[in-house]
Amino acid sequence: MVEDTRHSWGWAPTCAVVLLCGVLGATSADVFASRQAPFVCPASATLVGDAPPIGFRQWCVVRDAAGKLIADGPMQEWHADGWLKLTGRFERGMREGLWVELDARGARILEATYRADVREGPYAGQAEDGSRYEGRFKQGQRDGLWRTFDAEGKKVSEGTMKGKVREGPWKVWLEDGLVADGNYKADQREGRWTISSAGVKRGEGMYTGNVRHGAWTDFDERGQVSAKGLFKDDQRHGRWTLYFADGSKQAEGAYETHAKDGPWVEWTSPGKERRRWEGAYQHGAKGGVWTHFHEDGKVLATGLLEASRMHGAWVHNDETGKLVARGDYELGVRVGRWMESGTSGGYFEGDYQRGERHGLWVAFSSNGERQGELRYANGTRLDPEVAPR
Repeated sequence: MVEDTRHSWGWAPTCAVVLLCGVLGATSADVFASRQAPFVCPASATLVGDAPPIGFRQWCVVRDAAGKLIADGPMQEWHADGWLKLTGRFERGMREGLWVELDARGARILEATYRADVREGPYAGQAEDGSRYEGRFKQGQRDGLWRTFDAEGKKVSEGTMKGKVREGPWKVWLEDGLVADGNYKADQREGRWTISSAGVKRGEGMYTGNVRHGAWTDFDERGQVSAKGLFKDDQRHGRWTLYFADGSKQAEGAYETHAKDGPWVEWTSPGKERRRWEGAYQHGAKGGVWTHFHEDGKVLATGLLEASRMHGAWVHNDETGKLVARGDYELGVRVGRWMESGTSGGYFEGDYQRGERHGLWVAFSSNGERQGELRYANGTRLDPEVAPR
């Protein structure tokens, strides 16, 4: 039996054969004229075993110098249903030349070339999930270019093998049409790797010990920089800058184990003069005091956030810096006593209940004189509106 090494080289093989794909996967009916291929032993050899339905293995034997029986010549093995399972040839007890293994459906799943019982030359195989792999052996070790394909024949990876490990340049086809290029060292990604899609660069950075570690840059679908910063043990860690499509900054701050943490600045739109938010993240969520700035530096709003939602006291100003509203939020909803400015310079004071005006609201003039009263029920006004002056 041919030794099955389909899962012995570092990862589950996912490939279809290129060098031998013309025959690998073909049914035994295509390759052999019948369930029993012609079987003729050399003149000096004796046939041993039986073909179906009596037996399931045949081979040829001769006696060596010591009188011991050894395999010499062709051999065949069959599945229980009589379909061919394995075919190959021995020379003086050692595998020689091409050996082929077929599954129960008659499809070739393994091809190996031997020289003096050692793998030498082309090698191709198929895993149980239908994925395939191909390459070459040299003196019993994988050597040179190897390729892997999925069950549909799409290329998954190709690169250099040295024995059981990937060593040197490799290309890996990822999901969503992405392709990764870089180097392996002792079967681990090492050094600079590039990720691209349809020829457009989508990511570039450093690997150490098979994980992203060091400077990394992400690119959008046009190849423009969308983010750059540092990775540590395959997680964003340290200073990062995010960018809009026009190249202007979208956000800037620090990550801690792949979550935003500490002070951040976030711009609301692209361009040179634009508004921004400043505050801090706590393990990926906004918390503490956040402030919204106009492009000229005036404060538009400031207050407390909890779990990225307004929670606690807030002050809102217009673009001139004039106060327009002040009060408390509870997880993003206005609650309790609020002051809100009117359209003619005056202001209103009253209560919010679950985000809606509720109860008595009083209108004041710009100099603080009481102007009138309004009554609300869950956001619905119950009497004519009074406009403060």
